[in-house]
Amino acid sequence: MLRNSTLALGSLLVMAGCAKSPAVAPPAGAPALAAPTSSAAPVPAASEQPSEPPTARLSGPLRQPGDFVVTRFSGSFTTRPIEVKETLLERSGETIRYELAWSRGEEQQHLRLERSASSGALLRVQKLGVGEPEELSQQAYESLLASTLFIPDSNDAAGATEKGSCLVGERLLKCDKVSYAVTVGEKAAKFVVNRSELIPGGELGGEVTSAQGELLYRSEILDYGHVDASGSATAAR
Repeated sequence: MLRNSTLALGSLLVMAGCAKSPAVAPPAGAPALAAPTSSAAPVPAASEQPSEPPTARLSGPLRQPGDFVVTRFSGSFTTRPIEVKETLLERSGETIRYELAWSRGEEQQHLRLERSASSGALLRVQKLGVGEPEELSQQAYESLLASTLFIPDSNDAAGATEKGSCLVGERLLKCDKVSYAVTVGEKAAKFVVNRSELIPGGELGGEVTSAQGELLYRSEILDYGHVDASGSATAAR
């Protein structure tokens, strides 16, 4: 039994480190799970679905300057859904710079972050707004990070793997749905992670539901792609 495991950010490389997608901790003995997220949007009717999911591999979020990803976190763990947009600004030597826009209802924060390209270590955080950027402490940054985390009381066992389809933004992908038994507040719950070989890193997201079907936590990619120098956005394919 693994105590105090954490379901972390959906696709947020900035918050979890630049070397890989954010971690979702499974039961002891299960493979490490890094989750961009599963979409909670309903699967389109058969007439609206593509005849088959795309076979070309998608470009992973936040790999080149101009890449962006938008992730939503929802469920009873938060009072209102949280949305986070990350944009990779530049790679300069050993430094990678990002911008991060966080919102929950009317609450908003806009940050600029610098990380080491080799180690992923956080080097600097600035809060953006009117006037000059304001230096932000790592503690304040971690407090913002905590708003997107969900921590089961324990992870108990791996369950079945089912093949299906997952939406990533508006793109329908073939995926594997891997389930785990967890405990939340001394009550049984189910943790499902979606995986697809059609996206780098493989992890599409995760959610936790109670035995009664209540959604406790979900992270999902709403959109990702690339913005060129002119400001034109291109969705990932």
